[in-house]
Amino acid sequence: TVEVDFNKKEGSFVDSFSFSSYLSHFDSKKLNQLSISSHAEAKDIEQKINSSNFEVIGSKRNKMRKNPPAPYITSTLQQDAANKLHFSASYTMKLAQKLYEGVQLSNDKAAGLITYIRTDGLHIANEAAKDIRSLVIERYGQDFA
Repeated sequence: TVEVDFNKKEGSFVDSFSFSSYLSHFDSKKLNQLSISSHAEAKDIEQKINSSNFEVIGSKRNKMRKNPPAPYITSTLQQDAANKLHFSASYTMKLAQKLYEGVQLSNDKAAGLITYIRTDGLHIANEAAKDIRSLVIERYGQDFA
């Protein structure tokens, strides 16, 4: 990984910023994982890069649309809880049950915070999808629907 400090020319909106990048080519040769064979060679490349000036000769902007991850099903909830939080499957299911049972509201009614735990169906009824789309448009605008 190459850390880069990027300085714009005078009169631009932003003076400088930095970002990380990966060195994929050096001296017109494509680098792979084993291209640099010694510490001395790596230091030599680092010195050449540090003493060089670079110029951006072009840029390209793309719009990307990334879909959200699928909703949890029982198995993926347990896997993520185990991998990220080190929870056992039984502890995860106890917590999920408490979320399903919900919280007590001021009007003495309980409100569940998640759907039934062992319902692994991913289908959303057309009417529900329509209602959700309307709510998204109302709150966030047509661009997000």
